[in-house]
Amino acid sequence: MTARPIRSGLAAALLLLPVSGTAETAYDCLIEPARTVTVTTPEGGLLAEVPVSRGSPVSAGDVVARLDNSVEETTVAVLAERAGSDAEVEAQLARLALSRSQRDRLQTLVDRQIGAAGELEEAEATVEVSESEVALAELRQRIAVLEHQRALDSLERRTIRSPIDGIVTRTLLSPGEFADQSRPVVEIAQLDPLHVEAFLPISAYGSVAVGDRAIVRPAPPLEGAHEGEITVIDRVLDAASGTFGLRVTLANPDMAIPAGLRCMVEFR
Repeated sequence: MTARPIRSGLAAALLLLPVSGTAETAYDCLIEPARTVTVTTPEGGLLAEVPVSRGSPVSAGDVVARLDNSVEETTVAVLAERAGSDAEVEAQLARLALSRSQRDRLQTLVDRQIGAAGELEEAEATVEVSESEVALAELRQRIAVLEHQRALDSLERRTIRSPIDGIVTRTLLSPGEFADQSRPVVEIAQLDPLHVEAFLPISAYGSVAVGDRAIVRPAPPLEGAHEGEITVIDRVLDAASGTFGLRVTLANPDMAIPAGLRCMVEFR
């Protein structure tokens, strides 16, 4: 309901800013993060650690918080022992070898007509049972391996990692507080690349195109000109302000350019 007045006001404010010392093709703009994310936990729990603070640089995959994981660590240790043990399989294999040996001896006696056929049938049944027990033991071991992996995954879910490269802008919870999906732990802004947002008069529509190069000049105290590329041009114009918006994507690999600055942009 309020999107149009807000946009119209911002566009008008940008267009009314002084552009002294610039060419007619220079327009006011605002440098913003490419995106800002609030990081939550996939499951609830008490925060044990938040190793980052405001201003900390992070890379995708870096740990930004940990939930208490003492129960999960114990579960992993127990299941690791179970998954790594082949004692049950070896015991069943030994029983199978014994039952086969007994069956073979009885088969020899029956072949010589000095053994009972009933005993041989019983021995063969014992072999079949032993083979089934070996298969079940092997299945249980495979299940133990899968359960161990599931426990490892559950333990990993207690570690919260950054989804992007960027800078921590806020820490919203502290160790000892309860975190869940509804309570973000940290906020991170991606500063490489940057998005440069500008509003141009409708009369300039058609004079710029996606892929065109642009020169962005941050406002003092920063100096210098930085080349970017138009990546978005709005297809819905704002009649109230007589403007349309566009976005220039600006590489910022060393994150030397901060977000939140006003700027001037020229198009080539």
